[in-house]
Parts: sequence; structure tokens; C-alpha cells
Amino acid sequence: MNHLKGSLTAIAILCIALSHACNYGVGNRVRGDNLLHTIVVTKRSTQGPANLEATVDYKPNPLLNQQITFARSWTESSTSCTFTYNDQQQFGKHFTATFGSVIPLTELIVTFEVYGINWGI
Repeated sequence: MNHLKGSLTAIAILCIALSHACNYGVGNRVRGDNLLHTIVVTKRSTQGPANLEATVDYKPNPLLNQQITFARSWTESSTSCTFTYNDQQQFGKHFTATFGSVIPLTELIVTFEVYGINWGI
């Protein structure tokens, strides 16, 4: 019976890991931050399967004096991908990241979530 429980636990962990195999985060969640924006980017290949890239360039609202604290991105289109971001930018005020497929795809759908603080409210 214990062997069965261990097997079921391992299968559950594997399923969760595979459902978001390409899941990346930058920064840290902090007390008082909120979801500022959710961005969904879709890239399609017109010539059959290809290595695809999706880029997001996000600047928070200066009128609300927003500051980025954490950004995460994921795809369920692929289990093998790359993630790069510009670490030369001031992260709290500007976030640029590129998400790419390592294996050829016909469609890449990437979700980016940006968390931060509204200092102006």
C-alpha cells in the first residue's frame, strides 16, 4: 500500500512539472505587490514547424509610480524552451524578455505576468 502511495505521488509531481515545463521568473514577490499586467503573446509559423520566439517589453505606468517586483512567464506549447531577459535595464522600471522554443513548433503561446507596487495610490 505504501508503495502505491509513493507511485501516485511521483506521478502527480511529474504531471505538475510537465504541465509547466517552461516556467521562468525574475525578481521577488514582496509584501504589498499586486498583479500589474498579464500579457499573452502568440507566434505562429506560416511555413510549417520552426523555432519560434516571443518578446515582451514592459514599462510600468509612470502616473501611478509603479515599480516592478516580479515577472514570470510560461508556455504549455513546448517542454523545451529558452528564456533571456535584459539584466542591464533597471528592473523596477523596465522589463524586456524573450521566450523561445528549442524544438520546432507551428504555434508558441507565452503568458507573461508582471507584479509590482503602485506607489502613487
